[in-house]
Amino acid sequence: RRADPLLTAHPMPAADHHPHGHAMRYTADCYRGMRDDVTRTEAYRKAIAAAAPGKVVLDVGTGALALLAIFAAEAGARHVYALEGQPSAAAAARAAVASANLDHRITVLEAFSTDLALELPERAELLVHELIGEVAGEEGACAAILDAMRRHVADAARPPLSVPSRASTLLAPCLAPDPDLLAKAAGAGRALKLDARSQAGRPLAPPQVCEDLRFDEGSPSPSQRRELLFCCEAAGVLAALNLHVELRCGADAADGPPAVASAWD
Repeated sequence: RRADPLLTAHPMPAADHHPHGHAMRYTADCYRGMRDDVTRTEAYRKAIAAAAPGKVVLDVGTGALALLAIFAAEAGARHVYALEGQPSAAAAARAAVASANLDHRITVLEAFSTDLALELPERAELLVHELIGEVAGEEGACAAILDAMRRHVADAARPPLSVPSRASTLLAPCLAPDPDLLAKAAGAGRALKLDARSQAGRPLAPPQVCEDLRFDEGSPSPSQRRELLFCCEAAGVLAALNLHVELRCGADAADGPPAVASAWD
């Protein structure tokens, strides 16, 4: 069993949606929840197992469990550099790596990948990351990946360069969710996350992509503009816009079907 450390959570104001603010709000429960999302975790494991062998890997935002870094080392990466900006999470990641007897293969560095002073001992050939927010780009994935490509990835590295290879946010017009759920979320200052299977308002039309981040060649577009036209297929009053995220994890699967979709809307 992996080390399951306790973390010190740093308070984050509700309005702080800067990527550093997101990192500081994660708790042990957050990391356990991501690990225990079996569908997503296994999609990442399989994608990393196919892409990492023999490569220098950079894990951007490794988290307290160093989960993706451990997957890469177990898959045969030559070396893994795991970055974590939250001090308590970085310490917990070192403990997780030591517990897995991989501290000779994984170097945990307490830093954000965008820190100007950060210089890796060697440049990477593959990026792994889970920087996907409630809207795919919310946690600053574009800025982090573009910066990593400039400063941390070897010039000789060739695509596919990233796991995941692509993240998309989809939007659909829908009926209002349960009023009781809305009342509980009122004033929270955060996105309302609902179970996609039982709580989200019924869609009036199929979802369409409103944000598309391609990481496979290391050049996701940080600014996007789209015009969406929906043809309603059900009767009802438009009361909300429903967002969910789809991931393509395989490093060479950016144009394939999504490996996993968020379980919430």
